[in-house]
Amino acid sequence: MNFSSDSYKETLNIVRRELKGKDFHKIAERAGGKFKKGCILIPYINHTLKIDTGNLEVYSLDSSSRVEPRVEILTLHYLKDAKNIKPSGRLINFKEIPSGMSYYPSFHNRTEKVLLKEFRDDFNSFKRICERLGGEKCQQGDICYRIRTFPLLYVTFIVWEGEEGLPPGISILFDETSPHHLLSEDLAILAELLCEEMVSLRKDVIYGSRV
Repeated sequence: MNFSSDSYKETLNIVRRELKGKDFHKIAERAGGKFKKGCILIPYINHTLKIDTGNLEVYSLDSSSRVEPRVEILTLHYLKDAKNIKPSGRLINFKEIPSGMSYYPSFHNRTEKVLLKEFRDDFNSFKRICERLGGEKCQQGDICYRIRTFPLLYVTFIVWEGEEGLPPGISILFDETSPHHLLSEDLAILAELLCEEMVSLRKDVIYGSRV
């Protein structure tokens, strides 16, 4: 997804046209959000988003500011496509998502590779950040956390710390139901945004501010 000014405006226009006139009570219920006073409230990672159903703009309830274009587009795509299907618990890698194989090289470079470069010498910070983001500890690899992004969408991070002869590694997995809620390209952007949040929080860990 190319987020130049013109391309994201066009993408937003398309999804807004698709949502216009829909029953937002039903959409909120299907997506795991709440409809209140002409707005949909929906959790996103450790934030709450407010979607104005009149103009379909997306705001952070915490700061009252409009979210960045990628988050706005993903939120509206999620509202449009979410199927009210709960996670099954079976994990798949990005290559197993429909069309994921073709996106995987870009996905890996923008997510798993970025996290490994950032945290390979500081996995303690990685654990603290996962917990800060509401991550649920799981029993896989050396470190494993499942983080809720949108209500029906979870992203799982598995870390192998490495040992003699074996380098460290990080894998990002999705519940098998994820493609019911977002297309593969959107899931890639979702994981990328979550990784960006983690890298940003690590700076706060180092300087002892927010985590």
